[in-house]
Amino acid sequence: MNKHSGTITLLLLLILALYAGGCHKHTDNPQPAPPDPGPPVDTGTHSSDTLPFAVYLGGYIYEQNGDQVGAYWINDSIVKMPEIGIVTSIQTSGKNIYLSCYGHSEDLPFYYKNGRQVRIPNARIIGDICVVGDDVYATGVDSSYINRYWKNDTMYTLEGLDGHQGYATHDKIYVIGADVYVTGSLHSTGAIWKNGKVTLYPSTGGIASMAIIGNDLYAGGFMYISSVCYFKNGQQIDIDPTGLSAGNYIIPTPEGIAVVCENGNGASFLYQDGQAYPLDIEGLSTYTASSDNSYIAGTSYKTGKVMLWKNGIITEKPYSGRIFCVYAH
Repeated sequence: MNKHSGTITLLLLLILALYAGGCHKHTDNPQPAPPDPGPPVDTGTHSSDTLPFAVYLGGYIYEQNGDQVGAYWINDSIVKMPEIGIVTSIQTSGKNIYLSCYGHSEDLPFYYKNGRQVRIPNARIIGDICVVGDDVYATGVDSSYINRYWKNDTMYTLEGLDGHQGYATHDKIYVIGADVYVTGSLHSTGAIWKNGKVTLYPSTGGIASMAIIGNDLYAGGFMYISSVCYFKNGQQIDIDPTGLSAGNYIIPTPEGIAVVCENGNGASFLYQDGQAYPLDIEGLSTYTASSDNSYIAGTSYKTGKVMLWKNGIITEKPYSGRIFCVYAH
């Protein structure tokens, strides 16, 4: 497997103040009451009324001896997993916490549920998971390194990949209503699969994020020709066609779609209401938790530290590393 408030423009001004002062840490300040959140946004998440709300980050850190260690955060508490290389996805359901992971060099054909391995039949590597109730959906590759997706123990094919390799590593899985979406690429062309059927995005090398608002599907991807843009129902909508962007990630807001982009040179920006706001973050992950809370996580390209952006406020974690997922629930 994600809404954002109309206060983002005001809050983003805080970014500029933070950067002018050279400070990336924050103590809580009262936030203005959000306006009407606008139309519902469905990004494939699900409710949990048994775990307290928390912000989860997953990825890896570097220990003082230089070793790379898989790790995830629950708010400010870190859990290190030296047996794995990267935490690629985090989800919660009920009282349970689910993780998908990459190994240091070995294949991991399982996900973690509350710290215990759950093997998926015929899988060789699991890249991403989405949990809905008691059902676990996953993307990955099978024993022949062909990309598939699973619902619990049942494996499904992706159109264009049956018998072929060629699926990008940016794969994500979303469950929205009765439909299953997988994002990534088909032979170096951006793609979204809906229930196994593919739609191609020829101007991209891979689709990095998506959301559904009403009956419309929005997506962001890695562009072959640099442009700050997003897609609505397959059509490219340019925000800044001359902007330098190597990757676009979307954030739904009540006013429309905001775009977070990386320019390939270590810098990143958030485009909102025709303005570009600088972010000191690379290796981006984004998540929209509610009408008034959006999150961007990644690594500071200046310090190498793990960073979390929430509604214009940046917090730096005391670890060097990289974030692959952010989840708030």
